[in-house]
Amino acid sequence: MLVSWISNTLDDALRPTIIDYDDVRELWVHLQQRYCVVSGTRVCQLKNSLGECKQMTTESVTDYFGRLSKIWTELLQYCRVPKCSCGQCTCNIAHQVSDIRDEDYLHYFLIGLDDPYEAIRAQLLVQTPLPHVDNAYQAVINTERLRSRDGKTKDNVMAFKVDSRPKSTSGDGERPFCTHCNREGHDK
Repeated sequence: MLVSWISNTLDDALRPTIIDYDDVRELWVHLQQRYCVVSGTRVCQLKNSLGECKQMTTESVTDYFGRLSKIWTELLQYCRVPKCSCGQCTCNIAHQVSDIRDEDYLHYFLIGLDDPYEAIRAQLLVQTPLPHVDNAYQAVINTERLRSRDGKTKDNVMAFKVDSRPKSTSGDGERPFCTHCNREGHDK
């Protein structure tokens, strides 16, 4: 049953390249050996993608963060976590490495933000200790909400006063209207 399920969930283009297996473990090992190869090339591509991942001018912070997170998550799958070899680890090296990665993630996120978020970026980077990326994300989202209304960025608003009252300087008995001081009866 599991062999059938795995075979049926394979991409249509890959299905003919896989021979028939009766044992699910053998099928899984075969797929793992063929497709789960970690290569230095892929790690370099992902690191390059992280460095180039920038928020586009019309892109929301949520969409940008989603693109960045997808790259980051894939990169973490390939990264090794150092392990203590003494067996009596009191330094908790795995936690230290996790903290360093969280800080790197925060930096990638903030570096890639569009220019309108420069002020919030600066505020977050001067904090000691640095905030977790989730807290920074919330701060930036709140800034985005303040900058926008109904999901659209506010445009600069300019108002004009329109005077719809008739202006007459004819000799029909009406007194001329002064557009300078908004009063009737004299010309400026």
